Amino acid sequence: AVNEAVAGLTIEGGDEGGAEEGAEEGAEEGTETPPRQLTSAEMDALIESAVLQALSRDRTIDDKSLPMLGTAFGARHVNPSRPAGTTPLDIKRSSYKKMSALLKHVHKMGWATCKEDKRTKETAVTGIVRSHPDVRGHTPHGTAADAEEQERIAEEQERLGRKDFYKGAAAAA
Repeated sequence: AVNEAVAGLTIEGGDEGGAEEGAEEGAEEGTETPPRQLTSAEMDALIESAVLQALSRDRTIDDKSLPMLGTAFGARHVNPSRPAGTTPLDIKRSSYKKMSALLKHVHKMGWATCKEDKRTKETAVTGIVRSHPDVRGHTPHGTAADAEEQERIAEEQERLGRKDFYKGAAAAA
C-alpha cells in the first residue's frame, strides 16, 4: 500500500518535463521553479516508504547497532532511504510532527519494537521485525543515498579520466 502511494508522487508537480529541466539547471538556482510543497499525506507516504526501505535492507541496520535513538535512526537510516529525487524528509510537515510519534506508529504497525526512556522521554528503536509482511514485501526503490553515491563515483571517474587524458597528452609531447 505504501509503495503504490509513493509511486505516484512527483516533486516538481504537473509538468512532465519539469524534473528533467530541474536536473539540468542544478547550477543555476535562481532560475529553477521551486518544488511544490507536499501535503502531509504525501509526506507521510514518503516517510513510511523510507522507514520500510531502511528496515528491509539488511545492510542498513544490523542488530548489533540496536537499541538506537529515534533521532539517530531518522538521520542515519530513514532520510537517506527516501526515494531518489525527492526533497529531504521533514517530519514536521507530516501528520506525525515528531519523531516519537512516528516511532509509535512504526511500533503500532509491527515493523519494529520501540521503547521510550522514562527519564529523557526519548524514544529508541530496540528491534526490527524483519518477518513482518510489510517489511518482507517492501519493493526496494532507488534511494537518495544511492543516487548521491552514483554521482560521487561518476565525478571521481570523470576526474580520473581527465587526469589520465592530460598524462597521455604530456607523455606524447
